[in-house]
Amino acid sequence: MRLFIGVVLFAFSFYTAWIVWQFGYTSVFTETLRSHPSTQVLFDLFISGGLLTLVMIVDNHRKGRSFVTLIPFLLLTLSFASIGLLLYVLVYPDLLSFRPQTKQDHTE
Repeated sequence: MRLFIGVVLFAFSFYTAWIVWQFGYTSVFTETLRSHPSTQVLFDLFISGGLLTLVMIVDNHRKGRSFVTLIPFLLLTLSFASIGLLLYVLVYPDLLSFRPQTKQDHTE
């Protein structure tokens, strides 16, 4: 799973860098706002990204990590959405663990 996330992160980061280099950062928004269906997709991504950012914040808090460790991920998520979220999952893959947490998990 971690290898897959790493590959997706690398490929999407490369593609994002190319788009920003070719068209500029703001063109992503201006081009998207030209049609209602594209705007709907953009808003859907904002909502999804916001919810996943909350999951990231809660996970960080539950694991007892300092909020300072979360700042780079939040800044990347705010600037490039999926890149920050993917990097968080790559660094902290236990977020995707489906095993029930125990009290011991919270003390580590």
